[in-house]
Amino acid sequence: MRGLIYGVALWIAGVSIGAADVTGNARVIDGDTIVIGELRIRLAGMDAPENDQTCQTEHGVNWRCGQWVTQELRAMLRGQTVYCEDLGDGGYGRMLGACKVDGRDLSAALVARGYAWVDPRFSQDLVGAEKAAAIEGLGLWAMSSLRPWDHRNQDRQTPSAPNPDCVIKGNISDNGRIYHLPHHQHYDATVINEDRGERWFCTTQAAERAGWRVARQ
Repeated sequence: MRGLIYGVALWIAGVSIGAADVTGNARVIDGDTIVIGELRIRLAGMDAPENDQTCQTEHGVNWRCGQWVTQELRAMLRGQTVYCEDLGDGGYGRMLGACKVDGRDLSAALVARGYAWVDPRFSQDLVGAEKAAAIEGLGLWAMSSLRPWDHRNQDRQTPSAPNPDCVIKGNISDNGRIYHLPHHQHYDATVINEDRGERWFCTTQAAERAGWRVARQ
């Protein structure tokens, strides 16, 4: 009875459901999660930056690349009908979906435009599209950024920056005052202790004016 009520609710919302698929207009939550009717769907095969994630341009400017990708996906799906095949459990109450728009695979399109990376937990069918985007420097490949899974792991392990636009870590060690950018080797392991005079910076220029130098790797 509960399943029947849920199916009727989706039908009223203009959503078509089958044994293993769902079709309708999609609402975008973030770069890899959409909602059709009341069903949350995790796009299969790829991983996009989190909404709170920032990236850094070649000039050291931090910007909200996670929100940018979310807006790009909204633009791609505006006015479109999305078809998603149910691939099972996508975690966090979501369905894992292989989704298409006009017969085009949505995950492949996002990876090809440089808006997302191949998710290492799933099939590697999109690796070719990812390599092509990387070679051309498209989207996220034109800047420095953590992969989403590293970003999530970092959030679990170390305190986040008090300002999401100021993620440069100014560390004080035996080697002096050194700042670490998100793509640096020791960034994740570096914990800022403001009681020791360590601090967060918004730009590399601010760090260097304050007397910090860039980490070698």
